[in-house]
Amino acid sequence: MTRNEIAEELFDLMNKPPERKQDVVHALVQIRKILEYDCEKNTALRFYCDWALHTKLDRSGAKHILGILDERLGRYRPWSPESIDPDGKVSEILSFNLLQRYLLDFSQRNDLPTVWSEDWFAWQKTITLYGEQVRHIPLVVTRKDYKFRYLQKLVISACEPSKEIAEANSDGDHFGFRWEFTLNDGYTFSLPYTSNLAVPPPGWKTLGMRSEEKHS
Repeated sequence: MTRNEIAEELFDLMNKPPERKQDVVHALVQIRKILEYDCEKNTALRFYCDWALHTKLDRSGAKHILGILDERLGRYRPWSPESIDPDGKVSEILSFNLLQRYLLDFSQRNDLPTVWSEDWFAWQKTITLYGEQVRHIPLVVTRKDYKFRYLQKLVISACEPSKEIAEANSDGDHFGFRWEFTLNDGYTFSLPYTSNLAVPPPGWKTLGMRSEEKHS
């Protein structure tokens, strides 16, 4: 397929909220092809694409993401999990808000619909399906250039919301992930991320949709 043909396919796929995990996976395959066409091989977005398409991820694209986490793991204290996130960077990764930002930038630069990253309800669906895909795919630090000071492995160990948080905010549904960290000394701990799963109000007009006339 040519670059234009890939972009056309992505336009149709991403001009509405995803319905199945396969929609998200296929879009990431096509996004990665465009990144390869444009010689953008080491971007953070490429990392997220690779993570969804491999059984174990130890590729160079993960270095930036894992490096952010490793810098903060030295502050970790079991009695104070928030100690590793003084600037909110860890939360940005665990919530996949970083992926949302990169996906929005990619869509805008390539004149594609921004439904998946701009519309909050579509984004929740997108990231829930993405989480199901990468669940139990470990980010393993095995390459020579991956000798981080603290981090050895990172994996989403569950794709359910934190029971404690969901019960404390019982008005509505929730989605979430549980991230499991393994440090170089073998110590393992987990951090949950949970958010409310909002339902579009009646008559909601999906943000980021594009008309075929404008596209052509």
